[in-house]
Amino acid sequence: MVDTILSWGDFIVVVILIIILLIILYYVAFCSLTKAKIKKTTNEINHYAILIPARDESNVIENILISIEKQTYKISMKDVYVIVEREDDPTVDIVKRHKASYFVRTNLENRHRKGYALDECIKDILGRGLHYDAYFIFDADNVLEKNYLFEMNKTFNEGYELACGYRRPANPNDTVISTCSALIFSMINVFGNYERAKKNYNVNITGTGFFIRGDLVEEWNGYPFHSLTEDYELSLYSTWKNLSSTYNENAIYLDEQPTTYKTSWNQRLRWVKGYFEARSIYSKKIAKAAKDKDKNISKAHSLGVIPYIIMVSLMVLYLGFLVGLTIVSAMHQNYDSLWNALSRIIGVFVGIYLILACLAIGLFFVEGKKTSFTRKAKFKAVFYYPIFLLDFLWISIRLIFKRDVTWSKIEHGKKKK
Repeated sequence: MVDTILSWGDFIVVVILIIILLIILYYVAFCSLTKAKIKKTTNEINHYAILIPARDESNVIENILISIEKQTYKISMKDVYVIVEREDDPTVDIVKRHKASYFVRTNLENRHRKGYALDECIKDILGRGLHYDAYFIFDADNVLEKNYLFEMNKTFNEGYELACGYRRPANPNDTVISTCSALIFSMINVFGNYERAKKNYNVNITGTGFFIRGDLVEEWNGYPFHSLTEDYELSLYSTWKNLSSTYNENAIYLDEQPTTYKTSWNQRLRWVKGYFEARSIYSKKIAKAAKDKDKNISKAHSLGVIPYIIMVSLMVLYLGFLVGLTIVSAMHQNYDSLWNALSRIIGVFVGIYLILACLAIGLFFVEGKKTSFTRKAKFKAVFYYPIFLLDFLWISIRLIFKRDVTWSKIEHGKKKK
């Protein structure tokens, strides 16, 4: 019986590792060999609003305001809304100096999340009878490259209801944590948005640097996504409702990454909690919509990371069996069986580690010309990224016992303008 389980376990682990390696090779080849389609779009000028939640962000807010002023596609600074929680926030003085608008929140009880801030500000804008063709969402630590709005205007004129730009790390080489954190978003683009955009599937919106058409916002009468990961909730909603969305890799903006393990851990804890929170709301709705012939939803893409969770779970079960076998063998002083189990445990971890290291190498290969990772940063990340990703497994286990996950502010350093 034990030998049968070991044989099947070995087989399943090898098959899973091969599948993951083939997936990595497929996406690296797809992103490297395919070219963006050149579409004919109009140069029509549109009326845009930019929303920036910025509670106590006086250290960084000026950078994004300056980058908006320097855009080749000009918008009025009065259409830039910086959202704060109190009038005496030093952020407000900086906003006034750049002649942008600011909105002071009033409904704060148990509503400190980003989604609530956007909802409250949009309701105020709509309540004043203002209309915008699209709303852009940014974080205070973002910086837009000068052609960002020009590129996204072209995307808007193609008729998309949602679209996200390319998130370039602002501090990729500060620490190995910031490098690995940047690779997470590279992975979302390389293993998701790039292919999805080419095949006209719904893309994943990740936090910031995206637009929503104004008529959608007016239909919602606000921003109805209030989970810990309101961006992923929006992505699932767009899949469910079959909204047209895309990814414009030429619309580049900079985003600061966490530099310490503790900050990154808290951020990823919120991501994982928010992921399951949002999936619980939309999974059944998306599955039902996928059966509707009128819905252009790929069943494979509607599953998200579930196939990977299943594969990881199978390997965890096998490892659990091996650990149990190790303990029993040690108790009975069966050293042959003990070594047999331990060697398999080591083999599984070495296999996983090497596959995830290959993933980091593949991401650097695809993203090489788009980012400014140093050789030293790449070298360190290849060795650490597998551990960084395996953290998500421990985070998922941690959430079984820690249910009171809340949104916590990430402190940003003052960057160069």
